[in-house]
Amino acid sequence: MGSKKLTLEYIKSKTKEIAEGYECISEEYISGKEKLLFRCNKNHVYEASWSNFSSNNRRCPHCTNERKGDSQRLNIEYVKSKTKEIAEGYECLSDNYKNSKTKLKFICPEQHIFYMSWGSFKSGCRCPQCGRKKTEDSIRLNIEYIKRKTYELTNGEYKCLSDSYKNNRTKLKFRCPKNHDFMMSWDNFCRGSRCPICANSRRGTKRGINIHYIKEYVQQFGYICLSDVYGTSYDHLKLKCTEDHIVYISWGNFRKGHRCRECSTKGRTKYDETTRTELYSYKEYINRLTNQNYIKYFYLINPEKLNRSFEEYHLDHIYSIIDGFNNGIDPEIISSPVNLRMLPMKENIVKHGTSLITKEELLKAYNDFKKNNI
Repeated sequence: MGSKKLTLEYIKSKTKEIAEGYECISEEYISGKEKLLFRCNKNHVYEASWSNFSSNNRRCPHCTNERKGDSQRLNIEYVKSKTKEIAEGYECLSDNYKNSKTKLKFICPEQHIFYMSWGSFKSGCRCPQCGRKKTEDSIRLNIEYIKRKTYELTNGEYKCLSDSYKNNRTKLKFRCPKNHDFMMSWDNFCRGSRCPICANSRRGTKRGINIHYIKEYVQQFGYICLSDVYGTSYDHLKLKCTEDHIVYISWGNFRKGHRCRECSTKGRTKYDETTRTELYSYKEYINRLTNQNYIKYFYLINPEKLNRSFEEYHLDHIYSIIDGFNNGIDPEIISSPVNLRMLPMKENIVKHGTSLITKEELLKAYNDFKKNNI
């Protein structure tokens, strides 16, 4: 139908027909390209030509902006407020928001900590731990079901050897096709985790890790490995530290920097629970500022562009975080570029919280830096 035949009465009638709850409230119609006034089902009044309204499905821009608001105007304050509004008992613990796909930190009414994108949370996803418990309760898991399901999931290659089942986080005994017995939670087994001995054997062969390699490695740090067999990176090795203390540490943890507990606590201040919580928050804040400064002052901190990784170079605090906490030094000073440097992994592990400059030297360097960068 041509625009000459259109009448305002026809447009008003057709508006209600093609868009439920919408209404044309104009008093005059000139042509298909001239804008008319419309009212949407939420009582927003806006302008649009009849051509766009009828042919291009143009609807209320106010409603469209509300739907797009999350992606366009979201900030962490909005997310925190909206979390409590749409999910009773839930709370968002993150301090910043990037986009709807970036994972945020949440806590559920049962005090479970979990990570989830805002998009998923907003669409109805909730605490996975509570969800698994509900699923578990709904299907009434028992050891017979688990034995049968283990067989089905692995085409008969794995067996569950346990005789009882408590919950999906309690470890059960399994046997792999190579007759390795290992302990694993039902939750992890369902997610696809399998025999750690076989997995570690494949990784170990590929990386050349065996007991002889481990013995040589720990000697670099003054330790002696007294074990004769290496199974997995989770199994505890028997080691002797530089002070002749016998300690049991897994290979994975030793590589991460774990050492003799007796030596590490010797002469250190013992904190009560409240102080430990404060120390944890202090560290978390410093680590966040440190990473920000590393990006901002990259060429000042790492002029040689050394590879920052666990096995190569670490980003080290010259005046240590623990000394900063004990002496009440502002986190911004501890995390400032004058207190950051690249240090080989082995040196950083051996350093283990020792400050290489005094408090006075740190404060002087920081004040000089601030003066030159105002």
